[in-house]
This record gives sequence, C-alpha cells and structure tokens, in this order.
Amino acid sequence: MSEPDIMLGARLRAGRRNKSLTLRELASRVGVSAQLLSQIENGKTVPSVGTLKLVVTELELSMDDVFRAIDSAPAGRRSAAPPATSRVPRKTEELGGPVFRAGSLPELRMTGDVVLSQLPTRILGSSIESFVVTLPPGTASSTDGSLIRHGGTEICFVYEGTLTLKLGFQSHELAVGDVAAFDSSAPHVYVNNGDVPAKAWWQQTEPLGYDHWAPGQEQG
Repeated sequence: MSEPDIMLGARLRAGRRNKSLTLRELASRVGVSAQLLSQIENGKTVPSVGTLKLVVTELELSMDDVFRAIDSAPAGRRSAAPPATSRVPRKTEELGGPVFRAGSLPELRMTGDVVLSQLPTRILGSSIESFVVTLPPGTASSTDGSLIRHGGTEICFVYEGTLTLKLGFQSHELAVGDVAAFDSSAPHVYVNNGDVPAKAWWQQTEPLGYDHWAPGQEQG
C-alpha cells in the first residue's frame, strides 16, 4: 500500500460517511461491489478512472478534492510512493503559471497503471474538467468492460498511440490526431487495443451524475 493510495481511500471514506452511506448503499448506487469499495477505502487497491468518477460524483466531491487528499500525505512518507503519484499540489492555483513544465502536473495512477494528469483548467474559473490520460496496452477507462454515461459533453484528442472509443453500440478507432466529440449521456468507454501506450487529452463539462451501462444492455 502506498501513502497516496491510503490518502485517496481515506478521503473517499470520509466523503461516504459524511453522506451517511454504508459501503453497500454506495456500492449499489455506483454499480460496483462493496468489497471493491472497501479495498479502495483501505488503500489496498486503486480504482479505474470510471469507478473513481462514479464515486466522486455520487459523494458530491470533485477531482480537486481527490488530488488535494493525496497531497495531504506526510512529506516524509511520500517517497515510498510511485513518483507519478507524489507530485500533487494542494490547489491548482498554487502551480502559478503561465507555463507549466513537463512533470509538474498533478497525477493519479489508476488500475492497470493508467495515469490521469490534471490540467490547470480551474484557474479559468470554468466548470470544465481537463486531463491528460495515459492508457497502457490492454487497459481501458473501465476495468469491468462497462460503459459509463453522464451529463455534459466531452472531447478526446489522441496524440500518441491509438484508442478504441465504444460509444453506444458502435466502436470508433482513434489514431494520432483524431478527435472524438459527443454528448456524454451516450454510454461510452475508451480502450487501448494497441501494442503501445496511448495518450489522449480529455476535456468535459462537469458531470451532473454518472451511471454504468453494461455491454449488451438496451440503450434507453
């Protein structure tokens, strides 16, 4: 267990208790098992991007809350954590700017070594969330193959590797330079079926809520 994983779990547990929800109740709402949530809260495993977004939204938290929680780990104990999870500023505003150097962006390492890097969109005072996502070969934004739908719209720009976007009942192959833009209420998931890591820039309006949509489920 790394310190960032422990602090992430502790923040989610505090958010769940603040909403007076049991593990089973929260698990039922977001469509995952209570056992998985327990492991995440205890720092024994890390969630997928999709699962994290489901939980954060259900608890009425923000991704900023998540990144700040990881940064609250004692400085002396962060050295044991993977480097990608140890450079997290307490607030986006503290990064300064206007130039943000490579390696300075706050990062989260998710299931399968998927890396979520937060871009400093908040300094614009907008309701837009913006990330750079790195998906190793064979990984996806959802670990169980389920698709996710939520409010708002989103854009995905691929600048390294390839990605498969499963959108409803259709699949779209995205190569370097390709852009996908769609209504996020359509069930979707990103998968890297290639042989090299894929890197993409994601931007979306803040979601009002998330939901699972299992493969084969009727769209409605």
